Amino acid sequence: MKKTSIFFNIGDFFLFFTNFFCHHASEHNFKTDPNGPAPIMNSAEIDIEENGPGVTLTNVALDRLRNDILRGAFTPSTKLRIEELKERYGVGGSPMREALSRLVAEGLVKSLNQRGFRVAPISADDLLDITETRQSIEGTAVVRAIERGDDAWEGSVLGAFHRLDKFLARGVPISEENGDDWEVIHSNFHRTLISACGSPRMIGFCHQLYDQATRYRSLLVDYNFESRDLIAEHRDLLDAVLSRDADRARTMLEKHIALTADIILSTETDIFEGTSEK
Repeated sequence: MKKTSIFFNIGDFFLFFTNFFCHHASEHNFKTDPNGPAPIMNSAEIDIEENGPGVTLTNVALDRLRNDILRGAFTPSTKLRIEELKERYGVGGSPMREALSRLVAEGLVKSLNQRGFRVAPISADDLLDITETRQSIEGTAVVRAIERGDDAWEGSVLGAFHRLDKFLARGVPISEENGDDWEVIHSNFHRTLISACGSPRMIGFCHQLYDQATRYRSLLVDYNFESRDLIAEHRDLLDAVLSRDADRARTMLEKHIALTADIILSTETDIFEGTSEK
């Protein structure tokens, strides 16, 4: 993928993104989670008892709706009606509206001013923007993690890769049946890579961009996982990280991120039809 001027000045860009995110956080009256949004779950059964004390109805609705959007249960630009969502997730109007407002800040939902909410639309330009921004932010995060990470971090990276390698080594194609399990494992690997970067906000941005990229892949039913050597891609990235070669790790990560967008954009698909901003 051709690089653009996204790397113009990472300091200025990061300051802008921080101010933008914090503005939305205050506008919607919630506290930002330093660890970013939760990874996609492999079960729709998320409730307060399973998650323990401190888990609110808003969090339950937030996780369920986010998962449904990432899995493609709600297609781009779909109107999200409060009454229908209340019944679907078993929560009241206030928790549901709060969950929707948080997803607006994450870029997965659009606010229609006084006319409610809808799922964020998609486009080829948006996918490229997500990809290039993710390359910049996540690339910087992995470099910082390599510089700051200790032996415990290395061990967690190895453990995350082991789970990913074990899943792929079974030789079972990634499909609708096991796709949720793959997303949990894959997301955990990427989260662990950058976990030692020392910047909760940067980690949060990376998680949001990862989720937004995941939505595109989920919407493409015919996404060709078999065209990629996923074990080799992640092992090369792992080797660069463990050898503390920051430049190589960043290059490998940028290529890994770009390949997903390249495959989606090169596939004959109608996922972009009828989903533009209205």
